[in-house]
Amino acid sequence: MSQLKGLVAALAALLVLIGITQLFSLGTPAPRAPSVLFILVDTLRADHISAYGYPRLTSPAIDALALDSVVFSDAVSQAPVTIPSVLQILTGQLLIGKSIPTSTPTLAQIFQNAGYSTMAVVDNPILESRETGIEVGFDSFFTNAVVDERLDQQHYKTNTPADVITQRAIRWLEDRSDSRPFFTWLHYFDPHDPYSPPYPQDSPFLQASDSGRPESMQVGDIRRSPLAQQKRPPDAPPISARQRARVIDLYDSEIRYLDRSLGDLFEYLKLAGLYDETLIVLTSDHGEAFGEHGEWMHGRSLHRNQLHVPLLIKLPQSEPRQRKVDTPVQLIDLAPTLCAYLRIDCGSAARDRNILEHSYTDTFALWNFWIAVRDESWKLIYHTTTRDAQLYDLASDPTEQRDRAQSEPETLARMLAKKDELLESSWKHHEAVLEQSIQQAEQLKELGYLQ
Repeated sequence: MSQLKGLVAALAALLVLIGITQLFSLGTPAPRAPSVLFILVDTLRADHISAYGYPRLTSPAIDALALDSVVFSDAVSQAPVTIPSVLQILTGQLLIGKSIPTSTPTLAQIFQNAGYSTMAVVDNPILESRETGIEVGFDSFFTNAVVDERLDQQHYKTNTPADVITQRAIRWLEDRSDSRPFFTWLHYFDPHDPYSPPYPQDSPFLQASDSGRPESMQVGDIRRSPLAQQKRPPDAPPISARQRARVIDLYDSEIRYLDRSLGDLFEYLKLAGLYDETLIVLTSDHGEAFGEHGEWMHGRSLHRNQLHVPLLIKLPQSEPRQRKVDTPVQLIDLAPTLCAYLRIDCGSAARDRNILEHSYTDTFALWNFWIAVRDESWKLIYHTTTRDAQLYDLASDPTEQRDRAQSEPETLARMLAKKDELLESSWKHHEAVLEQSIQQAEQLKELGYLQ
């Protein structure tokens, strides 16, 4: 009998303990899914960010974010212009056309379906003036007005400063009463041309001329400058090192201005208690050329200066930080990576590549007449019409100055085979895809965006 009483007492104590545990658990919410802040900076070269080794201190706020982030040192865009790059970033799909098919889910739709509130602030004249489908899935989508149909003139509308983008985002965060996690996309236009940083006197990179005005300001309007002409007249004077330096001074000043605005955004997130719990992605749609291959601006080729972009992923506070990934990654893999990390269904059509968990050595880019393929340190640039092939060893030649196509025939053959394999496996009708890419480039030329 005493054993039975002891058993009953023990059972009663266990039931009381379970009841107390359940009582406390009723007031403990389930772990909250992290919010996601996706920052896309237009025309930002990775090698002009001080966190990536640039000798100038262009980006102290981005550098501080890098200390909290997984830093991908060798991230590449899929195209050297905005539309195909952004469409692939937002979908994780191999899209080359002018818009996202209605059957293709975007990141905004994916997060919206997962219970997130969604918002975007987009400043880019091409995205604002063309029907691309990027707004689908956003509860709130902010853009500026289109002033001129010609895209080169549209750059001068207000060239919405970075501070406006930052303040629009902060106001949205302050005003929201929604308790759901958020997915927010901010597309900053700085440092895109024209290189005209607001209040250039703030920049440490612009030296005053004898007239008291920054000398570099004389060439900020790069599209109206002879520097931007693809075919310079035979009698045109050579571009001097001083002229090139002026352009770079302005570009770096734009980055420094943008960085200060990002610093304001990050400071707000910290004061509001949002920084630690938010997953932050910072990257760019493409880079910029400064005459390295006789080219200026972007959209002119698939060289590294137009494709190599920064990529930082700051994970929520509980995750390890300050990790560096040196293997090549590509921006089209961002969407499946975010879905995999957050355990969100991206749909069966999404590319199954998670750059936070796995290493890949192959990347690609496709634009206009060119396709570029990477395989570890080797890179092939192939012209689909002339069949001209360039081959570079990025390990010894990161700026692609020495074409090895003639001296490395076996490597060239392997990379050409890899290019054919990629086209066949990625696009069932790759001839139509190549033609679509060429047509899109021609349309941008007609609109004044490309020379």
